[in-house]
Amino acid sequence: MWLIQILLVTACLQEVLSITCYNCTSDEFFDDDGRPFDPDCGSLQYDGLTAESSHYTYCITVLWESGAVIRGFFHETSGFEDGECRDNDPHWGECFCTHDRCNTGNYCEQCDYIWPPITNITTAAPTTLASTNEPITTTEGSSLICYHCVDCSSIDDSTPVIQDPAFSSCVSTVFLTSTEVVRGGTRELRPDGECEQYNSILSCWCSTDFCNDEIFGQLNKASLDDN
Repeated sequence: MWLIQILLVTACLQEVLSITCYNCTSDEFFDDDGRPFDPDCGSLQYDGLTAESSHYTYCITVLWESGAVIRGFFHETSGFEDGECRDNDPHWGECFCTHDRCNTGNYCEQCDYIWPPITNITTAAPTTLASTNEPITTTEGSSLICYHCVDCSSIDDSTPVIQDPAFSSCVSTVFLTSTEVVRGGTRELRPDGECEQYNSILSCWCSTDFCNDEIFGQLNKASLDDN
């Protein structure tokens, strides 16, 4: 009888600790834990490689300042809430979740991290402006206004915008393997019109209101300036 109870308790514990997570890295040279490389790992709605663990209870999404995205398990079994953030390094941050395949569909937006592809960076509550056909008038010293959206390959009157005094640049980031585009604002100060590619992630920065509407236009301008 005792043996049966022990076996039942053990089985229950194993069931509780079992979790399936997306498991990949978008940079094949950037993950010391040996997660498999998938160039689409950085896509917002990633639905690719998974792994199951009977030892851990958290899935994680890790964001690096280089633009690399890592998804996998977190090697602890307790101590964090669903959606909690951890940022203890100036170059990366991560967020946790607690159900199967939960580490996709977001870029830890609740954490306000400053690394691409994250673009909703704030030091105070952002002001989200309703889109209208009327131009928005700004005054000297006012906050930079940027288009603010995920998976938005084009811009129209309904595209959300965001304004924050902390923004130094607007940014557009495109994942070249999926053509998914993310737009927003960032504290990072870059030359107006500068573009940079890191593996399959291309980002362009600009410094005027609503300037992150045409990422490829910025890229073409940068190419012409180089020539």
